[in-house]
Amino acid sequence: MDDDSLPDAPPGVPKDRHLLREWMEMGIYIAISLLASIGTIVETGNPGQSPLPALWGIIIGLLIAHTFAFSLASIATDTRDNRREDLLHSASGVAGGLSVGVAITIVSLILPTHWETAAISIVLIVYLSLAAVVVARSRKASWWRTVIITAIVLALALVIIFVKQQLSH
Repeated sequence: MDDDSLPDAPPGVPKDRHLLREWMEMGIYIAISLLASIGTIVETGNPGQSPLPALWGIIIGLLIAHTFAFSLASIATDTRDNRREDLLHSASGVAGGLSVGVAITIVSLILPTHWETAAISIVLIVYLSLAAVVVARSRKASWWRTVIITAIVLALALVIIFVKQQLSH
């Protein structure tokens, strides 16, 4: 590892993008998980009650599980003393997951309760769309290809959500 503040990136990943990748990975994972869960929360809960506490419970649970699994896997496969790199990697993922929570909390605080579930769903879809745009534009895709890539990413996310819903019933 160099003396600067970022850890060594995996082969093929520029150093300045390594932590952004971890941020995006966890943010996308959390957004898809919340979209898959929000319908169940609304169905089983009180319609007049905010889904936000349950969604934050899911976020925190997923972040703890991810951090725990990542830590154990890092310890098991570590061949050098790179705990600082592991902590930066893990912290970046946690920050990505928390960014989703902050986005849905802001929307929840601004809008009336009867619009909250729909607004949170829209924010999660926008989050996934922005992530897809970042992916496409980082690969120098034209705006037209960016739209197509975003549509494909959203379609794949919906397939994941559908499969999760079908397996849950």
